[in-house]
Amino acid sequence: MIAYSQRGLIPYFSWDSKRNPWLHADEVEKDGAVFVHRLKDDTYDTALIRDLKARYPTLAHEQTVALPPLSTASLAPIRFWIAYLPPQG
Repeated sequence: MIAYSQRGLIPYFSWDSKRNPWLHADEVEKDGAVFVHRLKDDTYDTALIRDLKARYPTLAHEQTVALPPLSTASLAPIRFWIAYLPPQG
């Protein structure tokens, strides 16, 4: 997504403030965001999504998508959770 963006987007690979101390929730709320999370572990995924919804109650257009891997092998689709946080500022 970043490579095809006309504006310079900032990728954050973790929303955990302990792992990513330069991510500030108030700036994300002000500027808006698109959250894309690969679904792998039901317990972790459920907790992460619940926490994001609690932190950003204006999340919109939430959906889960399953995309086929780029392979000729018979592999399971790769699942992603995607949500849009509209800018507040």
